[in-house]
Amino acid sequence: MNSGASGYKLIATDIDGTLLDEKWQVTPRTKQVIEKVVASGRELVLCSGRPPRTIRRLWQELHLSTPVIAYNGSLIYDYQKEKPLFYLALDKQLVAHIIELIRRMDDTINLSIEAMDHWFIDRLNDSITEAYKSGFLYGALPSAGRLEGILPHLDLEISKLFFIAPPAVRRCFEDQLKASGLYEKVTVTSSGWNFVEVLPPGADKGRALRELCRLRGVSPEQTVFLGDEENDIPAFAVAGLSIAMGNASDRVKAAADLVTATYLEEGWAEAVERHVLAGSRLPTATDI
Repeated sequence: MNSGASGYKLIATDIDGTLLDEKWQVTPRTKQVIEKVVASGRELVLCSGRPPRTIRRLWQELHLSTPVIAYNGSLIYDYQKEKPLFYLALDKQLVAHIIELIRRMDDTINLSIEAMDHWFIDRLNDSITEAYKSGFLYGALPSAGRLEGILPHLDLEISKLFFIAPPAVRRCFEDQLKASGLYEKVTVTSSGWNFVEVLPPGADKGRALRELCRLRGVSPEQTVFLGDEENDIPAFAVAGLSIAMGNASDRVKAAADLVTATYLEEGWAEAVERHVLAGSRLPTATDI
């Protein structure tokens, strides 16, 4: 914790399990706090493992103008200019090797890749259909087909490879990566719901937050980051103030400066009101 409340200029926040409620919506109280953040002269930045297409609607709903951090830090995207400001990609040949490794480990795993805001998946299933019906996902359904057949014809840069598996399978996968000499060539993380995500080497929310600070002319010590999952820990290490949600694991809580209430208890709004706003606004040139 490196700055007083009035000194924080940028609030970066995870989305799922942090900013949104159980219906993947922003509560009225949280919206009011966001309006206060913007009115105080601070910036709010959405930071997620999601692709840009599934962050856009929330960004529009909140009337934001700031870039977003997507793909767990592989991408900083500017909706106003419709272009990436920072982007890391996976090597296609490396992805092919990892797919082959996973097939040998367990051929039933349903693999996906994201390639510059396009989703490709081995096969569609009921859980994906339900995610669209519930509002968690929206936009076009992913293109389905074995990734080995799609990859050679893909002319888009690959943002991430991911799948859903229990912790034991993830540990086995990481062991296989290490044994094959591939572990140091990627970043492996989790964004909740047993998602296992393979990102470009060096990609994480912390690196993206630091890069965004450079682009916005803000010191990392003047930022606040709120999150609830393992993939948020690198950003905790960069931000001047890190706040874990009450629904986070003990490991995530231990990495944060503070712990707030759960996302079901509007912990985001409570934390920002108490530790960031606290009745103050940023000083402007006219105050000096």
